[in-house]
Amino acid sequence: MSKERQEIWNTIEELKPIINKEIRKVIPKNHEIDKLYDKVHYHLNTGGKRWRPALCLLICDAVNGEREKALPFAAAIEIIHNFSLIHDDIEDEDQYRRDELALWKKIGIPRAINVGDGMFAKGFYSASRSREVGLSFEKSFKLMKLLSKVVTELMEGQAMDINSRERNDISKSEYMKMISKKTGALVAGSVKGGAIIGGADDETKEAMSEFGKKIGPAFQITDDLLDFSESKGRRGMVGNDIREGKRSLMVIHYLETTSGEKRQNLLDILNKDREDTTQQDVEEAIGYLERNGSLEYAKNKKNQLAQEALESLNYLSGSEEKRQLKGMGRFLVERSF
Repeated sequence: MSKERQEIWNTIEELKPIINKEIRKVIPKNHEIDKLYDKVHYHLNTGGKRWRPALCLLICDAVNGEREKALPFAAAIEIIHNFSLIHDDIEDEDQYRRDELALWKKIGIPRAINVGDGMFAKGFYSASRSREVGLSFEKSFKLMKLLSKVVTELMEGQAMDINSRERNDISKSEYMKMISKKTGALVAGSVKGGAIIGGADDETKEAMSEFGKKIGPAFQITDDLLDFSESKGRRGMVGNDIREGKRSLMVIHYLETTSGEKRQNLLDILNKDREDTTQQDVEEAIGYLERNGSLEYAKNKKNQLAQEALESLNYLSGSEEKRQLKGMGRFLVERSF
């Protein structure tokens, strides 16, 4: 790990317990109702880097805001993110999350759905605490409106993702719109929220939002590429996105640049039921994508998005804060886990 990446990782690790403490203020560890909040903490304790709320806090710092006033909204972002993961695992039938049993596999689908719903509610409750830490009514209202927009786009992006698996003609532009909602919206909301709390001017707020809209999809493409390695946190299972028939950027590139039997071979694998997809199928699909240059295309696209995201940070005046945030951006797309 390079010196810069180690520094960013250390920053995330330093902020993680602060964020976890804030989450515990709205989600108790001990409660009279069984298999609810205790299972929220089971899911949270499986890991997670907490980089989204960390970004919110760092942006607030960068525009000379008070970090303490950003904590409730930063925690809300993390809670909403984890609510979406619980439901996402059910929808994708993923059995492991961060090398541990996915919540639905541990307590069943009905209870897991309910736990996710509870986290959704607690996310908004956390954001509503902004008034308690001294934010004005105007800023608090803006944050609640922002969070509502984030979860709406998150839901729309997930619907687009699920719908795309039944199509053989999805375009790159449709894919980019989908991940901009599914992944980019949460990141954009996190950084824009930090800018609002810190009192940034409108130009800076929009620039920070643009940073999130670019770095979020870059992160997602990186994540899709990592699905083809053993680093995804699924106990060494490689290619789950292939088993789910996901139309990732590399798959779309392949479908757009091949024809005939070559194109159909990949579609035959992607369109199989998950339980019928073998490890050989997964390896063949990855081989198709690699030989066609589709993996390289995806790597170049995420690097392009990352560069555009970093350029958005030039609106920040502080050189140290700008350096740290640019380092965070590079960390998110150069990681190997």
